[in-house]
Amino acid sequence: MKKLLQGKWVLTLITFIGFTSVASAAHLGSQLMFSARMNGAQEVPAVTTDAAGVASMVLNGEMDSLCISVYMGGFGSNLGGVHLHEGAAGTNGNVVVDLSPFIVNGNIQVVLTGSSLPADLVQKIIEGNIYINAHTANNPNGEIRGQVKLEQDFGYRAIMNGAQEVPAVATNATGLGLFNLSLNKKKMYIWIVANGLSGAITGAHIHQGAIETNGGVAVNLTGNINGNTIIDTIDVSTVPGLIADLEAGNTYINFHTAANPNGEIRGQLTYDNAAIMFDAFLNGAQEVPAVSTTATGTASFSLNSTMTAITFMVQVDGLSGAITGAHLHEGTAGNNGPVVVDLSTSVVGNVMAGTITGTDLTQELLESMLSSGIYLNIHTAANPNGEIRGQINRLAREGYTFEMNGQSEVPAVMTGASGGGMMSISRERDNAHLMVVAKEMSADISGAHFHEGMPGANGNVFLDLTSYFSGNANISGAFTYLTTEDTAPFGPAQELLFRNGNAYLNIHNMNNMNGEIRGDSYRGSKCFSHTVGLNDLEKETTFGVYPNPATSSFSISMENFTTGSTFTLTDLSGKTIRTFELEANGQTVEIADLTPGVYFVNNGGTTVKIIKE
Repeated sequence: MKKLLQGKWVLTLITFIGFTSVASAAHLGSQLMFSARMNGAQEVPAVTTDAAGVASMVLNGEMDSLCISVYMGGFGSNLGGVHLHEGAAGTNGNVVVDLSPFIVNGNIQVVLTGSSLPADLVQKIIEGNIYINAHTANNPNGEIRGQVKLEQDFGYRAIMNGAQEVPAVATNATGLGLFNLSLNKKKMYIWIVANGLSGAITGAHIHQGAIETNGGVAVNLTGNINGNTIIDTIDVSTVPGLIADLEAGNTYINFHTAANPNGEIRGQLTYDNAAIMFDAFLNGAQEVPAVSTTATGTASFSLNSTMTAITFMVQVDGLSGAITGAHLHEGTAGNNGPVVVDLSTSVVGNVMAGTITGTDLTQELLESMLSSGIYLNIHTAANPNGEIRGQINRLAREGYTFEMNGQSEVPAVMTGASGGGMMSISRERDNAHLMVVAKEMSADISGAHFHEGMPGANGNVFLDLTSYFSGNANISGAFTYLTTEDTAPFGPAQELLFRNGNAYLNIHNMNNMNGEIRGDSYRGSKCFSHTVGLNDLEKETTFGVYPNPATSSFSISMENFTTGSTFTLTDLSGKTIRTFELEANGQTVEIADLTPGVYFVNNGGTTVKIIKE
């Protein structure tokens, strides 16, 4: 197989607010970020200490180099050594990598590659079995420690059938549900497609209940039924006990029909915590050219921790006829490309399941999947070039790192203070996970902000982080999530600043009002940074819609607003409902006449989902 999309970064983003059902996901690269928050509470036994640290580890797309950055401070005695140990959370284990030779002023910057990168280190990290430990004179067994984790949202999957109903229901109907929980365990993005039911879905609910037991309704999804498809976004943090039941495997999705009012098909929500997860939503609108069809599909792909096998499940409904072919193609959203893996032999009716391994699973395929460069295409006799298609996107978040010092200030500041950290951004671009520490400041922190500006230039504040920091001049840290719901929201406009290398973190105090230490953001890390060209920046356009869901109208807010920009409103099948021009930023669009359901607002290469209630 030829190299897929080598060196190619596509800056067209098609994103649905709440869930990327059609996405080129330009902000997702082929690198993977792992992170660890270090404190005394994770030591076994726990250690009482003011010390704190943040570690980030970025695996390059070729998966042969791991860039490690560690920022630590606040120790009560001299730092003696830092190691990567093998062991699950709550257990102690042996050293697998000694990072002690790379300690400089309590911080570490090192690239593990070749013989210095253990062959199974990444596998063990993905499986949750690696922790970083900092040893001191007072605490030789470790003063602060952190479990290393992949920065990835939680992907729960439900395979639905009648056999799981209690009592079991005799039916050939099937379904596949994708339930993606954000890393801060607040939002859940839902796609479900079913096929072969005895009649229309009369009710759809998430229940709290173990396998082979019935439980009460936790979330009612009935209002978002569209044929045999459900697309929804919910706040699971408001449902008592739901997160605990999810993590314990005690939740299930249930579809009710008139013939089976207690449930015709059901599926337990399951989570694979030792895999890199991908998924896709399929429809005719993503075909090039678009196909007018009500058919839909869901697809889940799971790359194992050894990166030697991808298991997949696909469910489709409403096709014009039998599936004549199913393939993975090379190509970004909006573009056609050649077949790279033939999945046709896995087709059984409207369901597909199998494993991609051996010669089909190339390094090139993995890199392209990680950067949203592969799509799944389903062919029929009526549509031999494809009836429904879906871009495959990962759940692993895009990572950014900061190395903070006085030399990066403009003008430079002479100080012994330093710090750093990481931030990961969800594929929906609606939340960011931030972990950062600052140490040995000349005075307590008086302000902390993200500013707009390239390295070597100063710019305006676009996010105030001051309230998130706690500690003192010796050691202070911020460990939080930034979301679109915040008073100063984090969303697509802010993500774009980071992607374009146009954001920096600045820490202020009374001695240095303009900033004592600063860290310019790097996509991935300084080891594997990527710079976007000016021509690419000029082409970038994003917009958002609000409120969402909406009842009678919604407004459009457009970045780089241009009078007369043309928008189209389409339904789930891709049918154009209306076309209009944007004459003012924040313009209101009336939708009171529309039937409740899922619609899409399109502008050029960008598509945003809007739910009409």
